[in-house]
Amino acid sequence: MLLAFHNDKDKEDDKNDDNFERLWKVREVSDIIHVIYSKVYNPSEHMAIDAVTVLFKGKGAFWQCIPKKHKCLGINIYKLCVT
Repeated sequence: MLLAFHNDKDKEDDKNDDNFERLWKVREVSDIIHVIYSKVYNPSEHMAIDAVTVLFKGKGAFWQCIPKKHKCLGINIYKLCVT
């Protein structure tokens, strides 16, 4: 299986479109990982989702500013915790 990791201008969509996907460049890899993990991993019923804000002051479309938190500028990361 050959994956193309380059900037393909032909597949680039209009950023003003309502259906625009920000992660379109890694969609192929994400789909492959999803298929493999769904075959191997069988989740139990003792799971929780935890959200953590990682300090980030650079440029990006995914950062958030929450003034009431200690780390007000950052990126929210959600993790799956198995107990």
